[in-house]
Amino acid sequence: MTSAFGIPLLDFHAHFPHPDEDLWGAWGRAYAARRGQARLDLLTRRNYQAQVEWWRRWSFPLPEQLPVGEAVRRWAREVDRYGLEAIVFVTGGGNDALAEICRAHPRFVGFAHHDPFSPRAADELRRAVRELGLRGYKILAPSVAGALDDPALDPVWEACEELQIPVLVHFGPLSGGGGIAYSRNISPLALHDVAKGFPTVPFVIPHFGCGYPTELLLRLQQVPLPGARPAVRRHAGQPHGALPGAHDPPVPAQHPAAPDRYPAGGGVPLAV
Repeated sequence: MTSAFGIPLLDFHAHFPHPDEDLWGAWGRAYAARRGQARLDLLTRRNYQAQVEWWRRWSFPLPEQLPVGEAVRRWAREVDRYGLEAIVFVTGGGNDALAEICRAHPRFVGFAHHDPFSPRAADELRRAVRELGLRGYKILAPSVAGALDDPALDPVWEACEELQIPVLVHFGPLSGGGGIAYSRNISPLALHDVAKGFPTVPFVIPHFGCGYPTELLLRLQQVPLPGARPAVRRHAGQPHGALPGAHDPPVPAQHPAAPDRYPAGGGVPLAV
C-alpha cells in the first residue's frame, strides 16, 4: 500500500489511550505502599499539569478524553486517510483490551504490555501472542519493580525468543515532566546482559535512548552480528569504539551492531 506521502508507511510506536491504563506501573504501586496513595495522587496531578504546559508550549492540541469506541473510530479514519500499512499500538489498557481494539481494524496491530515481573508473565506472553493475536512485547523499563537482567525474568526472555517477537523497551524518563527520571533500568545499558544472553531476540529501543544516546551506542557496540550494514558513525581521530565528542567531524564507518536487531522505534527514527 502506498501512503498519502507516496511511500509505504508503518507507524511502529503508538499508544492507544485507554481509561484502564496504569500510568505508573509497579513503580507507582511500590510508591503508594511506602508513601501513601495521597502522595501518588499529588504526583499524578502534577505530572498532568506539566504535560499540559508542554503541550501548550509546543502548540499541540490537548488530548481529548474519548470513549474507547470513538477513539477506535478516529484512529481507523486516520490510518485510512494517510494510507498506513499498519499502526502498532504498544500499550492500550491491558492485553485483552488491546486485542479487542485491534480486532476493529485489519491494520491495527497490538503488543502485549503486561508487567514482566507479574506472576506467570511468560505464560501470559504466550497467551497474548498465540491466543489474542498480539505481535510483540512492550516494556516501560523505568516502571518495573526489578532489574531487567534479574534471573527471574529469564522465562520471559525465553518466551520472547521462542515466539520470535520484537521487544520494544522504553528507557529514559517516563511520563514527561513530573514523571520518573531515575531507576535501575533508566539506561539502555540495563539491557546489556539480556541482549547477550538472548542474541536472537529483536530488541527495539525507541527515542534514541530517550536522553541516553551514549549508553545506547555502547549497548549497540557490544552486540556484534555478522553481515551488519553500516549503522552508526565513528569519528575522525578516534580509536575504534570511541564515542564522538560534540565537535568531532563525523566520518562513515562500518559498525558491528546489526540494524535488524534494533530497528526503528518511534520518536527519532533509529536504524541501528
